[in-house]
Amino acid sequence: VEANREAPAWLAWLDLACATAAALLWVFVPELGAYPLILASVPVAIRLLLTGRLSRRTPFDVPLGLFLITAGLAVWSAYDREAAWAKFWLIVGGLLLYYALANATVLGKARAWLPAAMGAALAVYFVITNDWSFYPADSAALTLLGDTLQALAPAVAGPRLNPNEVGGILAMLLPFAAWVTWDAWRMFRAGTDRPLASLIGVAAGSLMFVMISLGLAMTGSRGAWLALGVGLYAGGTWLVAGRLAGQHLGRRLWVWICLLVLGAFLGVLAVVVLGRMRLWGTGLLNTDSLSERVEWYRYMFFLAKDYIYIGAGLDNFLMLYATYALLLHVGYIFNAHNLYLGVAIAQGLPGLLALVWMWVILALLAWRHAVRADRLAAGQLSPASSLAGGAALFVGIVLVHGLLESALYGTGVFLLFVPLAFALSRESRQAEPVEARRHRPPFLALGALLTLALVVALVGPRALLAQFHANLGAVYQSQAELSVYTWPEWYGQDAVRRAADLEAAIGEFEQALALEPSNGTANRRLGQIELSLGDYGAALRHLQAAFVTEGWSVTTRQLLGEALIVNGYVAEGRALWAEVNNEQLQLVYRAEWYEHIGDQKRESAVRLAAGGQ
Repeated sequence: VEANREAPAWLAWLDLACATAAALLWVFVPELGAYPLILASVPVAIRLLLTGRLSRRTPFDVPLGLFLITAGLAVWSAYDREAAWAKFWLIVGGLLLYYALANATVLGKARAWLPAAMGAALAVYFVITNDWSFYPADSAALTLLGDTLQALAPAVAGPRLNPNEVGGILAMLLPFAAWVTWDAWRMFRAGTDRPLASLIGVAAGSLMFVMISLGLAMTGSRGAWLALGVGLYAGGTWLVAGRLAGQHLGRRLWVWICLLVLGAFLGVLAVVVLGRMRLWGTGLLNTDSLSERVEWYRYMFFLAKDYIYIGAGLDNFLMLYATYALLLHVGYIFNAHNLYLGVAIAQGLPGLLALVWMWVILALLAWRHAVRADRLAAGQLSPASSLAGGAALFVGIVLVHGLLESALYGTGVFLLFVPLAFALSRESRQAEPVEARRHRPPFLALGALLTLALVVALVGPRALLAQFHANLGAVYQSQAELSVYTWPEWYGQDAVRRAADLEAAIGEFEQALALEPSNGTANRRLGQIELSLGDYGAALRHLQAAFVTEGWSVTTRQLLGEALIVNGYVAEGRALWAEVNNEQLQLVYRAEWYEHIGDQKRESAVRLAAGGQ
């Protein structure tokens, strides 16, 4: 068989069907584990026989591989391996879906119907499975519509999705429904020899667009609407910039950037002015809501720092955040509500960099499509170029929505890589000279090495190595503690620390401090362990050292405040506690812990410092 021969169209359809089915099986039947891979491997094996290759090579292969490797490491680092494996297979499903779409460039623009159909199906699924009494829509009419449609539909098994998560995904898929509708209408207006097929395409695309839009409205997700609005503004101003700058592509880019800056300025101005006039009402743009999210993100950035190299584990956020950031014995926040921090906490900084790397490549490919359209078609976009622009719009919505939610890092993570495939075309392999492709990797590798050398020079090799040991210690600690901890079977994580084997974690923290005595993660984690074990003098020394480098952290302030109080420095500890978060009565719980172990003197001191509660 001749290697690298193009696969037939029927194989592309089979690949899309098998990859989609495998991804959905991992969504609805996660206990299947690796078995859906068997289904997804059938078209891969056929392609190998017919073309001599497993898959088409794409510009995204390296960052996708890095993202998969970090996800695999995040399975190892997780304290709940079962949940981590379920999330890992969803990520694998996303990779299968990407490569199925990448290998289906022979189908051309027909590929765009898949994400549009997925968006419509998700909208229907949400409406018939959402708990409308617990998650009502913004208006009574939409809630009534949801209840009515749900009563008419049969009961459906499967995961119940958060409306904010669904809203974010629907906002990202809406451009595909709009694109297929526009393309079918364009074909009809052009007078094709298949007018009936074009009209059916217009009707189907319009129906999907309406279904996704209605589903988005019924989620009540203001963050999704905000992200969609920003994305549409970016896309609209690109078209306006084309009008203003004519056919000069470089000038058009600068005009577009100026319009984006102007829009950002006006948006911030509106937030400030309307916020002072108290016209926001309630919801996402309420100033109280924004300040609450900023406080959340401070805690989450702090947690990401502890797991910066390896990550804390896939889908393990709930108790990690409660135990090591909020210092609570029960969890109540299920995800990071921020795509970037969610990836950084779960998969470490390498996972986040891999994701950003993909988006940068997509932006470059979308720009290349724009350049090609400008040179070959007098600025008129071809379907491939406009579809690449739609993929860039998808990512733009992800970028904005990711600041507020982590929709594409939850159940919808299998859609995370979908837009990347639409930046590719059948001609993209021939669009770049062979010599350019041959010399590009060394330049990229050289740039990466220079960046790494700069980071090492600025931070210092001992500090970087110390944080690596601290990261390992944090992983070992969370695995030893949270793999066995349940409430109320255990009286808090302190009780687990008195029974668990923390030797590996403590050893890594001590190695970190031997390399860098001021390492905040190692000092704080050791101090936390020592407080639980009753080694109060050592806890105070370690937490005072942590406070020098992490004085901005509410978590460190609370731990140091407790160490001061139980060592007899009640006034100093109370002063620190005056500025920490006690919304969940976590300070009161600290007094209850000392009551539990029968230390009445420290219990009284802690209650006094907590405000006498």
